[in-house]
Amino acid sequence: PRDALEKVLPHLTPPVAGLLRLIAATGMRPSEACSLTPSQITRGGVADVPGRGMEDLGDIWMVTLTSHKTVRKTGARYLLLSTEARSILEPLWDARKPDEPFFHPRTRKKPYTVVALRKALRHTCKRLGIPHVHTYQFRHLRAVLLDEQHGREVARAVLGHTSEHMTSHYTGRNFAAAKKAAGE
Repeated sequence: PRDALEKVLPHLTPPVAGLLRLIAATGMRPSEACSLTPSQITRGGVADVPGRGMEDLGDIWMVTLTSHKTVRKTGARYLLLSTEARSILEPLWDARKPDEPFFHPRTRKKPYTVVALRKALRHTCKRLGIPHVHTYQFRHLRAVLLDEQHGREVARAVLGHTSEHMTSHYTGRNFAAAKKAAGE
């Protein structure tokens, strides 16, 4: 997906490219990225972190997701944004009202839907003659990179999985760890 992302990004509209870059940078579900608004983000300082209480974030940005796939099991969840994710959102910040989605087509203020995002990606891949890339592959890419760089538990925490089994489904076997162990 990383190669496909680089090939397809220049040919997408800025909102679609931004959404896919955000998903790859954060591991957010496409539905979470599509509906993301400034009011969901705390830009540093002391914040109420779901499941933890008041914490000092320093200069880290935190997304609070009160509506997500596993909300019935886990309640609200948080996502700490990397420098890359912040660099995607920061230029859009001042042009948005607190409850206005960051990413929407130029012609309307309603957010992209997952279906519209999927269609835009499929259409662009077909036009470029490259194999179709699915939106969730960008979430999977983030999971694999987190697993390789920081371990399975960090990948699980960032993705918001309730079970190790689901994280393993996303990351597969950690080839880099297996290769390192084989060389010892």
